[in-house]
Amino acid sequence: MDDGRKSTVRSAVALSTAVLICCLTGCSLGVMTGKMLFGNPKKKCAFSIARHVNLVKDEKKVLVICSVPESIKLEFPSLEIDLQDLVTRQLKRQEIQVINPNKVIDWIQENGNGPSDSSQLARELAASFDTDYIIVVDLERFSYTEENSPTMYQGHAEGNVLAFKVGESDGTKSALHVFSHEFQSVYPRFSPKSAHQMPKETFVNNYLRRVSLELAHLFYDHTVSEEVQ
Repeated sequence: MDDGRKSTVRSAVALSTAVLICCLTGCSLGVMTGKMLFGNPKKKCAFSIARHVNLVKDEKKVLVICSVPESIKLEFPSLEIDLQDLVTRQLKRQEIQVINPNKVIDWIQENGNGPSDSSQLARELAASFDTDYIIVVDLERFSYTEENSPTMYQGHAEGNVLAFKVGESDGTKSALHVFSHEFQSVYPRFSPKSAHQMPKETFVNNYLRRVSLELAHLFYDHTVSEEVQ
């Protein structure tokens, strides 16, 4: 067998081994094994795939705003602000230019949360801020326990993520809807944690950071290992 064919066979065996390990022992170990064999490649984000825009390389500025139903705010009064701040921080760590979340919060307080319609909200924000894109996170569900099992912690979040491109014509700014993505999150995915393992506040804070990372992943290219839970 020539060297080229031997190399192909070895690669196929290595790939099969990585897949088998992932199936038998869980994806975390499988990803680690794949990383050792093939490096740590980057995964293109959903926004770049849809719009052919790289927010980092194209030096685009974004504004992040989050919306949470009143029913969820009753249990998590600061969730809207906390999530907005954490998503902004995640994007900023990737050297994406982001509008200061405190300025967005000030705008919200001055405008009574703004209109409930996301498109109208984006237009009003476009008129008030110097930004290229507006990211609207509409969170529809956020919980931290398994259904009918308050002593077992497993985070669940659902919602929609929208992005609007800001433009200007004749001195008037507009916000064009250019991206939509349904969002679902479960953490930990396979094994809920017992309430005896950690305080509720610790788990909720950990899950909130996880949700913010998953949301931020929609807007920047990241390694597969970053998605491992």
